[in-house]
Amino acid sequence: MTVDDTDETTAPAVTLHRTYAADAATVWRAWTDPSILGRWYGCQPDQLWRIHEWHPRVGGALHVSMDVGAPDTPGPPRGDDGRYHVRGEFLVVDEPHRLEYSFGDGQRIEVMLDAADGSASTEVTVRHHGFPPDGPPPTEMAAILDAGWTASLHQLAGALSS
Repeated sequence: MTVDDTDETTAPAVTLHRTYAADAATVWRAWTDPSILGRWYGCQPDQLWRIHEWHPRVGGALHVSMDVGAPDTPGPPRGDDGRYHVRGEFLVVDEPHRLEYSFGDGQRIEVMLDAADGSASTEVTVRHHGFPPDGPPPTEMAAILDAGWTASLHQLAGALSS
């Protein structure tokens, strides 16, 4: 993990890199096909995002939600259904190289795939820009995001091998 204090918008960012034994088209599908995404995208195996909308095209909507524990436990704000909801839109969709989306209060995710033509392995870089303004201090938030993305990217490896 790399934690940057600023980016082009002076927002903090967390960056992770992983290499997968799968071609770029397969990894791309895992990020863009809701039926695959729903099997791995989340902070832990028992804490996956529920995919309500996931339309990976420029301007396309995204809406996901997650059970984040009992209503009386600390954590992000919950909807009427007791789940934490995230809504946003896709900003960049460049198959199979780059996916970028924004959500909530100025947060932005960049997913970059790098693979040589015909390669059976793909390097993935995930960069999470911006931290929730009402969240914990930046150092603590960076650790929380790193743990969540680390688990999610580990789960992606399992989804790619199944």
